[in-house]
Amino acid sequence: MDRTDRQIAQFVVMWAPYGWPPADRTWVEFGMSSERLHVRCIEIIGAARRTRELAPDERELVSQLVSIMMRRRIKGIFDRVA
Repeated sequence: MDRTDRQIAQFVVMWAPYGWPPADRTWVEFGMSSERLHVRCIEIIGAARRTRELAPDERELVSQLVSIMMRRRIKGIFDRVA
C-alpha cells in the first residue's frame, strides 16, 4: 500500500461516521470526484487482497475500508428499493 492509497483509505475512514466524504473535500484533498473516490477505494481493496506484504495497521485500515464500502453498497441497494 503506497502513501496515497493509505491517505485515501484514512480519509474515507475518517468520514465514515458521517456517511461519505463530501465531494468538495474529496476534490480538494485528492483532485478526484466522489465517484472516482468510490472506484479508487475498490481498487485499493483489490490490490490489498493480492498482496501478503501489508503491515498489521494497513490490514486493519483495509478491513475498515471494506466495512465502509459494504455498508455503502447495502445502503445503495435499500435506497433503490425504497
